[in-house]
Amino acid sequence: MTLLKQTFMQTDNAKALGTCLVCGQAFSANERLLFENPSAVRHHTCPKDKLLNALRKSAETRGCTPQGLLVMRLAEMQRRIICALGEVSFEQFCNPGPLGYVTMRLSETGFDISVEFRPVFLLRAIYHEALITPGALQQRKAQLLAQIVERVSQQGVSMSKDLAESQMIEQLKNGGNHWDGRKKADLSLEILSAEGIPFKALSFVEKDKELAMQAFAESPVGLQQLTEQILGRLGPQDAKQY
Repeated sequence: MTLLKQTFMQTDNAKALGTCLVCGQAFSANERLLFENPSAVRHHTCPKDKLLNALRKSAETRGCTPQGLLVMRLAEMQRRIICALGEVSFEQFCNPGPLGYVTMRLSETGFDISVEFRPVFLLRAIYHEALITPGALQQRKAQLLAQIVERVSQQGVSMSKDLAESQMIEQLKNGGNHWDGRKKADLSLEILSAEGIPFKALSFVEKDKELAMQAFAESPVGLQQLTEQILGRLGPQDAKQY
């Protein structure tokens, strides 16, 4: 039997812990919480059985196993992060501010992501980047534009500067690479794997009926590992059932 520790959290600590693993609601000041570790915190009135029963019910409705449903939810969460990374790249190249941060924030409920420029660092961001300096920005723009022009010229086609810049923005937002060259699939998995984030999949039920039956081809192993981590935190005996 796992021994759960009960405590009263002060306002700042309660906010730092985020939301309840079971119900998805934010914690309030001086509220009694049950926690086994910082990523598995819940209200003392929210039993883990509630999570497991809801997961089983949703999986049955979807015609899959609870583990398969979690993988699909994680894949949808990763897709949203990849889209948000496209917005981060856009902000890096199009925000005129010389100093500040581009931040990625997660909503208190569900898994809606917002990307915005902030002049100061935001602690609650799930991902952030310092704004690229003007000199480095011009250098990176020149590199990307040169790559686009070279690729088109190899096809025997000429391209204007305006059209090249338009394609660059489209590539930044919807292409497979982040503005700095990192693969969005890899970076999104790093963000999704951060402490506490993958457990959002337990209460992320917005589009269960619409989820595809396949995970991203770039990182199926990573999503499977996150699924095992989630079920394992609910209890070793629960993970074995799936």
